[in-house]
Amino acid sequence: MQVIVDDLLISYETRVGKTSKSILFLHGWGDSAKGQAKFLDSLSEFGNVIAPDLPGFGDSQIMNDDWMLLDYAKFVSDFVKKINLVNIDLIVGHSNGGSIAIKVISKELILPEKLVLIGSAGIRGNNKGKNSLLKVATKTGKIVSSPLPKNFKSKLRSKLYTTVGSDMLLSENLQETFKNIVAEDLRSEAVKIDIPTLLIYGEEDKSTPPKFGMIYHEAIAGSTLELVGSAGHFVQFDQPEVVGKLIKDFIS
Repeated sequence: MQVIVDDLLISYETRVGKTSKSILFLHGWGDSAKGQAKFLDSLSEFGNVIAPDLPGFGDSQIMNDDWMLLDYAKFVSDFVKKINLVNIDLIVGHSNGGSIAIKVISKELILPEKLVLIGSAGIRGNNKGKNSLLKVATKTGKIVSSPLPKNFKSKLRSKLYTTVGSDMLLSENLQETFKNIVAEDLRSEAVKIDIPTLLIYGEEDKSTPPKFGMIYHEAIAGSTLELVGSAGHFVQFDQPEVVGKLIKDFIS
């Protein structure tokens, strides 16, 4: 499905749920709603699912300006208003989608009943050196790989980003937006969240390690932290049954 939001053509996926609850899913950097299709199917067990392709990703139009997390948060608020989604029972955010969810709720743009953060990003303060290196890598990767064939460019850039510990590979036209996002630490925003929150992290996650979950767990009062074994950054795919049960118990 498609809709115009803030002068951008936005694509989104829906799933009819087994209950009347409304679930908003926000994907991570470089991902899309279609990329999370199997997970959206599983979420429909708990309610009606709405999952937009965030601007610049999937089949949604790219924005004209460089954005920050707050811009994405405002977009999400405008999106749910545009499709007349009045009451949201649950927001589920994966990776950078979790960062956006934290910003949305801390700014009171949307106030769901509950929140699930899966491998949520947004802890930056402990990685200032790494983030600086990431900015250098994105710039250097573009310069070094510019004379190379396209397939070699992609491999080289992937190598650079992996070396500095980021799964968030850059979309060619979103580099400045990416730099804005990785520069923002969300701990001061997380402490403002006062709704029931479930944190799910893979024990083998290298991109957003369990330590991030522990930090958010301390910041968000009353939150529940679950570390899932034999799972990486896409814990919902690595251990779908475990994640499904955790969400089911949390909603119940």
